[in-house]
Amino acid sequence: MAWIILEKVSFVTQRGVLKDIAYTIQNYYKNEWQFEVCKYKNKIFLRRIDQPQGFENDWHKKNSYWGIKFEDFVINLDPEINASYMMLSGTFGSGTKMLYTAEVDAIDETTGERIEVKSASENSMKNNVPKAWIQSFLGGIDTLLYGMKDQGGIIRKLLPRMALSNVSDPDPYISKYLTESDKNAMFGLLEEVLEWVKKKLPEEDRVWTLHYGGEGVQ
Repeated sequence: MAWIILEKVSFVTQRGVLKDIAYTIQNYYKNEWQFEVCKYKNKIFLRRIDQPQGFENDWHKKNSYWGIKFEDFVINLDPEINASYMMLSGTFGSGTKMLYTAEVDAIDETTGERIEVKSASENSMKNNVPKAWIQSFLGGIDTLLYGMKDQGGIIRKLLPRMALSNVSDPDPYISKYLTESDKNAMFGLLEEVLEWVKKKLPEEDRVWTLHYGGEGVQ
């Protein structure tokens, strides 16, 4: 078990915040994001601004529901896999000390692998894999498990488990949609934004909004 020395922590946040920032550079749809940020006792706190759950249309709503049910089905199908739990992570990137929460979908009790369960259609993988990879990497996930949907949203097949931990021999399916330079670009953007926040954020006792609207960070 690794201990985190709180005095050395610069940022306190959620994995979803870090994922959204890093994924911006790979996000074909340029979805906007918005976070609250403040500085307190020399630490920077970043969190999502709570939004009511909304869907663009009925298809989007069904897709979200099917994805959740697929995750439940996979986890409950295998008695050796335990359901989701939360974890804390520490050092990030070039040495920035962070404290952030990350949900893990499941853990294989036999191998100890932390597993992230995803569902997608073949034509959405180009946009889906980079997001799933950065989310999984930030959460210390060992393996990605994909269920492939047809155009009607029905899961038709399971892809073989994709290993994330072997840096010297990356999974060929992930490499099909995400190069090493793509990964470095995501981490580069994340570090750049965090450094920008650290330099620009005024002193304590005020909450600010960090917003990306498809054009740039404000």
